[in-house]
Amino acid sequence: NSPEELKQQLRILQKQRQELLDVNKKWDEQYKLMKQHYSLKIMEMKERLTVCDKFITEVNAEQDKKQKDFDKKLVLAKEKIEKEQEKNTKLSAELCEIKQQSLNLKEQNATLTKRKDHQECEIQRLNKTRLPILKIYCVFNSECLQKGPIVWNYKETATQIEVLRHQAQIYENDFKEERRDRERLKERNEELEKRCKKLQSELQILKSQIKVCVCEKHSYTYSMQIYCKSILCFSTESQTSLWIPQLPGVPMMHGDRQQHPPNYQWYVSASDQLPPDVPQPRNLPNKEANGKTKTHY
Repeated sequence: NSPEELKQQLRILQKQRQELLDVNKKWDEQYKLMKQHYSLKIMEMKERLTVCDKFITEVNAEQDKKQKDFDKKLVLAKEKIEKEQEKNTKLSAELCEIKQQSLNLKEQNATLTKRKDHQECEIQRLNKTRLPILKIYCVFNSECLQKGPIVWNYKETATQIEVLRHQAQIYENDFKEERRDRERLKERNEELEKRCKKLQSELQILKSQIKVCVCEKHSYTYSMQIYCKSILCFSTESQTSLWIPQLPGVPMMHGDRQQHPPNYQWYVSASDQLPPDVPQPRNLPNKEANGKTKTHY
């Protein structure tokens, strides 16, 4: 080995050393650019994750609020239905009682009608009996005025007439009393019938209100189920729509369901090009390592 050959080898080694230093510098700049780029991406993803968490929290709070309102409406509807059912039961009992009273009044009215007919027949019979007695009384009175001495028979006949007159007066008073009772019972029966019709109409209204409450309860339940399903679907879509790149040595968290993550190249290619989403560095020497081993100094 002559000195010239040694100098030539030294120049070649210095040239290779300079090329390696240039490549190392280029790699260092590329590493810094990639680190800055992906740091910004990580910050952006963290911000997006924070926004999504905040949105999900707000949605859950709104869902809890709507659930509370829905539960409150259900409780109120249930209480309203129970009150309407209690009122319905009470009105049904009153209606049955009024119907029973109406039947009793009809029976009393029928009894009083029979009694009235019987008393009318008795009054007619007494009137028929009274007419001949009055005729006898008139004839006897005229004979007594002519004859004069018969006093005892006259008094006895007068007493009988007074008794019959008193009985007729009693029957007449009873007849008038029965008529008043019958009219009073008739008025009460009409009043009870009106009340019965009113209670029946109220009962129908309450039944319709109960049906409306039940329909509202079913509609509230159906709308809340649809709302819960939509919130659940939205929450699932929001979780699966975010993709966080998997860093080397960091395990994938539960819920990160990225089927095809982008294939980033973490090394410098043969053409010294960065990944497509990383900005290209400026004023870097476009040199190749000429197949030499890439060593980081």
